[in-house]
Amino acid sequence: MIFSQIGSFILSGVFSLILSAFGVIAPRTVFAAFAPSPAAFAIPIVPSAQLVLEPHAGITPWLRLIRQARTGIDVNAYLIDNPAIAQALRQAGSRGVPIQVLLAPNPFGATDWVPRERALLSTIPHILVRQPPSRFIGPYTFDHAKYLVINPSTPSVQALLGSANFTVSAVNGTNLEADVLVSGAPAQAAAAVFHADWTDHPAGSGPRRALILSPGSQRTITTLLRTPGPIALSAEELGNDRALDQAVAHDGSRVHLLLAAPLSAGSRRRAQMLTQAGVQVRTLTHPVIHAKVLITTTQAFVGSENLSYVSLAHNREMGCLVQGPVRTSLMHWFTHYWAQAQPLSSAPSW
Repeated sequence: MIFSQIGSFILSGVFSLILSAFGVIAPRTVFAAFAPSPAAFAIPIVPSAQLVLEPHAGITPWLRLIRQARTGIDVNAYLIDNPAIAQALRQAGSRGVPIQVLLAPNPFGATDWVPRERALLSTIPHILVRQPPSRFIGPYTFDHAKYLVINPSTPSVQALLGSANFTVSAVNGTNLEADVLVSGAPAQAAAAVFHADWTDHPAGSGPRRALILSPGSQRTITTLLRTPGPIALSAEELGNDRALDQAVAHDGSRVHLLLAAPLSAGSRRRAQMLTQAGVQVRTLTHPVIHAKVLITTTQAFVGSENLSYVSLAHNREMGCLVQGPVRTSLMHWFTHYWAQAQPLSSAPSW
């Protein structure tokens, strides 16, 4: 019922309102069901941020940010193969900008990438590459955060964080991605997390005053899922986590869950269980859903966290909460792809 007006809304030309190379969609009237309510979540919300949404923004925001670097660049990469990003980093290094990269040595199902990634990075001057701390390297534990910080420890610090890897597919129209460009305290927090992981120290509580970090984000995500009112949720997959399933199924008819197709057998089983609790589930084949967003009536989460216990309790992940026009723009973006998606019953499996 919440999305019964999607067709007419989309046809009115949401995407004619995409503003700038950052892929930001202009705010318009939100569906009444998603109009903000007085309720608010009691953790810090990023006061200002710029959305970077794929497949609209392309690579421009990443290249622009790298070109603005003067004192340093910190990159936390789960996957990296984009030659344009490598070239921008190469040019920054040639300007004398020091570059530090934390590179995951064990990307799930893609460990054969690592030698090629290191070969690509080895062509960049003024670069140091390290593995993340050992606590984020295991058979089912990863440094899965994806973010880039420029000018750390300066007033001009900025950070771009979210779901997009530093890959070709993240920015060439293949994937559905959601990232945010932040400055001030959230960017300083991202820089502090990178420094902690670079030196193999705990990130501590300080960055968590501005960001949603894993390990330790279970309570935040489950609380958001139980926020009164409609919930819009996109996920690459569904992890096997009873507490998360219960949070999604809580008053399930208010939840609209958008999943990537084809579904694994496990994700299909869990999705079918959620539909029995009233959750409305749709799947999208193209663009490939890689964005991890959770939108309530007052705010929205954007980050790298998946809906799984490992992601929230063990991995290094990074996200943040936004509100106001940024949340509204994200809702329009979600609504567009919800209208294109198929009901769960017709979704392909693998």
